[in-house]
Amino acid sequence: MKVNTLREWRAYVMARDKHTCQVCGYNCGRIEAHHIVPKFADKRFILETNNGISLCRLCHLNAHATKNSVVRNIGRLPDLSDYEPGDDRY
Repeated sequence: MKVNTLREWRAYVMARDKHTCQVCGYNCGRIEAHHIVPKFADKRFILETNNGISLCRLCHLNAHATKNSVVRNIGRLPDLSDYEPGDDRY
């Protein structure tokens, strides 16, 4: 779904995700809307709601800082039940 403004995009993404970080599950305090495909990479997806994910501040910073972050590679939280530190599948 495409909306008309970044404000609408953010509101839609946050409501859809129930104001909960989609990586760690945090749902109190500062939750932010993150573009999965970065705005600078492809402007066509800036207002596409399926290009958004709600993240807590820490996970949002990690998404921008880490080349192989969960958010960059998948956009949604995978099953992490078998995750081991250093596992590069995620």
